[in-house]
Order: sequence, then structure tokens, then C-alpha cells
Amino acid sequence: MSGKFLLFAVMACVLCSCQREPRLVILHTNDTHSHFEPIRSGVDAGRGGIIERAAFVDSVRAAMGEDRVLLLHAGDFSQGTSYFSELGGQLEPRMINALR
Repeated sequence: MSGKFLLFAVMACVLCSCQREPRLVILHTNDTHSHFEPIRSGVDAGRGGIIERAAFVDSVRAAMGEDRVLLLHAGDFSQGTSYFSELGGQLEPRMINALR
């Protein structure tokens, strides 16, 4: 659900700026808690995860230009899944940094 809101918010900002093109688009995420895979069941099954996040970021960069998009992760990215337990928190920073 929050992914839909984020997409709506970004697109609303992009589409409503009729007078001039924005100089900078800021994408923000936090509290990802080592959730790299999509949701497995329920209404949002198949949504989320690092691949969908990367695709969204790439689509905004393609629309706005690489130099106009700033991606921020506010933290609280570790613990929550077996990725953290098994890999001791080593994977999370690498995956986040791969999004650039």
C-alpha cells in the first residue's frame, strides 16, 4: 500500500509542475527491515522487495534524468528476516547501495 502512495505522490508532483520542470526529485525509504523479497501472501502478494523498489527508482530516473533524482534511505534497514540473521547485516548496505 505504501508503495502505491509513494508512486502516486511522486507522479502527482511530476504531473502538477506544469510551469517548469522540477530541479530535483527526492525519493525516500526507511524501515525496510531486511525485506528483500516480495510479499508472499495476501492482497499484496508479489509486491514489494528490492527488485520492485529498484524498478521504481529506475523508472523515475528514466523519466526525470539521472542527475535530478536523489534516493535517500533513512535507516532502520536491518533485522526482520533471516537475511539479517544468517548474514549478520552484511547484505543490507550492499543492496541499498546497489540502488545508488
